[in-house]
Amino acid sequence: MRYRNSIIISITLFFLLCAGGTSFLFHQLITNQKKLTQNYLQAIISKLDSIIGNASIAGHRATDLLNGQCGNKVQTEIRKLVATLPDVTTINLLQGKNLYCSSVFGGVSFTSDAHFFPAKSLFLMSDSSVNPSKSLLVYHVSRGENSVMVGVDNYYIQNELKKYHGSYSYIMTVDGISLDATGNIFKNQLSDGQDTYSSTQFKYSVSALPLAPLSLLTFWQSEHDRILLIFIISGGLSILFLKYLIHRQSMFFMLREAIDNNQLEPFIQPIVEARSGNIVAGEILMRWQHPKWGNISPDRFIPLAEKNGLVSRITELGIQSVIRSFELLDLKSLPLTTLFFNVSAADFGDNSLLNACQSFRDKTANTALHIGLEITERVAVEDSAFVREVCQQLDMLGVTLSADDFGTGHCNYKLLMQLRPRYIKIDKHFTQEIETDEGKEAIVRNIIAIAKDRGCLTIAEGVESASQREKLVAMGVSFLQGYFFSRPIEAAVFFEMLQHSSAFVE
Repeated sequence: MRYRNSIIISITLFFLLCAGGTSFLFHQLITNQKKLTQNYLQAIISKLDSIIGNASIAGHRATDLLNGQCGNKVQTEIRKLVATLPDVTTINLLQGKNLYCSSVFGGVSFTSDAHFFPAKSLFLMSDSSVNPSKSLLVYHVSRGENSVMVGVDNYYIQNELKKYHGSYSYIMTVDGISLDATGNIFKNQLSDGQDTYSSTQFKYSVSALPLAPLSLLTFWQSEHDRILLIFIISGGLSILFLKYLIHRQSMFFMLREAIDNNQLEPFIQPIVEARSGNIVAGEILMRWQHPKWGNISPDRFIPLAEKNGLVSRITELGIQSVIRSFELLDLKSLPLTTLFFNVSAADFGDNSLLNACQSFRDKTANTALHIGLEITERVAVEDSAFVREVCQQLDMLGVTLSADDFGTGHCNYKLLMQLRPRYIKIDKHFTQEIETDEGKEAIVRNIIAIAKDRGCLTIAEGVESASQREKLVAMGVSFLQGYFFSRPIEAAVFFEMLQHSSAFVE
């Protein structure tokens, strides 16, 4: 199947585009969730710092009451602190290990071991005799052997942890003991799946725990609109690419068949002597008249031929087609004329060009017809021993070389030194509007000067008006070519014109 590879490539492209697009969306979703989670963590930390900050204020103020007494005045003061400072639920005064005054119970005597009252500034308690109905976050302030324990009801902490719901749950951890949004207190071991932020003011952290790994179902539910859009765009691009591949492949197959079946025909555009207007040469331009698609421009099939290694066959076909047209002609009756064939770097890769030129010379021996080669600018000609040998053989055959479109592409000073052409062709880009464009005029004058310095003649192409011709003649151009004189014409018409040669201009 001719288009099987193109279809496979397009299907592969579709899946690659879909995979790339959905992977990008998946990564973007994870990144956005991570950023959102980090923002939530920072917001929770900020609020908890405020809550613990109130406990810190209460604790430091209560240290002024650490005198071992729990009279009415002391009880009133600590209860006033509980009443006036937000989030604070209890204040307890201790002497050593003995809790002797509580904002809840007043004067008490409760002695416990160090495990129950650790020597830390902040810790979590699941329950205690101080307040057996509630778990507490305790802020501990010491002054000598005495200390203050300020309790914050975990209800306030839980409210902050449960504010931000979604794909994560949030826990507060103090010295390895954690509190979650439901009020559970447990030992926590940090894992790689947790995002954790630590407070810069107090010794605790808040972590975000994923409730479940991000599944494809969750991903689809969250991003199905954009996923569908990616599939539609990927499908559209793949179809366009398939059409492009089929078009290119079709053009390639059609071109190869056209070459095999000698469907490319040589047309010749006359080249005239600048002052007299007499025809002195012609450029062979291959034309492809497709039975279905009509005339196909050389700008479309020549680059395709160069890319796929067919340009040498087109060059050979052009030379052989012109040779066949000689069969109906009396060559000896033709005036001195050079026929230029376009060649590219690929033509110098083997001896095919040399053999084709030899066939032309054999056919035109003892006539005034000569063969010339116009070296196109698309690809640089390799400077190798083989290429130099081919050029020497061409010179021995009397083949004239012309540097096509000088000053553009790869047709430059290096080519002049490398191939030593007899003619330098001035690109039509420089000859258009030369009557009014001083910049183009300066470029053309420089090219003419270079040509004279190298002992070359000049051919100006793209001449379409009398004013152009007059300007170029005045500047010293040797030969002219363009629609002003003639469009490319069939070979038979060109040779008939030669036999009845007359000047194009008076």
